[in-house]
Amino acid sequence: MCALAARDGARFRKHGQLIGWFNRTYVKTGKVKAEYGRIVHKAYDKRSKGDYDETAVFSHDEVDAMMSGITSLISCIEGLIDPPA
Repeated sequence: MCALAARDGARFRKHGQLIGWFNRTYVKTGKVKAEYGRIVHKAYDKRSKGDYDETAVFSHDEVDAMMSGITSLISCIEGLIDPPA
């Protein structure tokens, strides 16, 4: 998402600002599926929980599901940055 924002001339100091921009610019306009907005939101929530909750535990299934979603999101963003000819 940072690379996409840089390509669009946008810069942010906080993750929340970047996520908000992505949702406004790409999700709400229909340029990407709403599913990607949900994936980003869940990933950010889990990242925050992992960083600040010393008792946080994530199951193997949770991590697999998150990785699958993030891999799909990355492919989508790569397509936005460098669309196929």
